[in-house]
Amino acid sequence: MTTSKLEQNVIKSFKYGVAGFIHKPITFEKLVPVIKSIGKYYFEIVIHPKDDELEETVSKRIKMTN
Repeated sequence: MTTSKLEQNVIKSFKYGVAGFIHKPITFEKLVPVIKSIGKYYFEIVIHPKDDELEETVSKRIKMTN
């Protein structure tokens, strides 16, 4: 999550393997619903891999960025 909306930052982030790019609102009042939406997405909607599969995926991503 970032306050940046620059297209070059979005592109660079996806090249490094991010799952999504979220613009962070400046005010707290606007930030709260964004955080709630992220929580709902991550903990209620997304299906996560088993721990061993996740470790392998993370290791591959780390190697890609180095």
